[in-house]
Amino acid sequence: MIEIKKNSFNRITVQKCIFRGAEFIDIRNYFRNYENEFKPSKKGISVPLDKVEDLIQALQELNAEQEKLQGEFDIEPEFA
Repeated sequence: MIEIKKNSFNRITVQKCIFRGAEFIDIRNYFRNYENEFKPSKKGISVPLDKVEDLIQALQELNAEQEKLQGEFDIEPEFA
């Protein structure tokens, strides 16, 4: 399992799982409960293994788009 810290109360987990004989990548939000334990929330998505490459490609495209937009707002100071 891979954990990505979102903040002190939430984590995003990425793990491979099997449901009814089919393999999935499960991406889920975990929250810290009152006993100070992380528990899975209903917020998440399960991606069939044969669609993981499509998901990765979509994320890479979004990242490239974000970097492009970020670059458009980077302004170099002009000195005379």
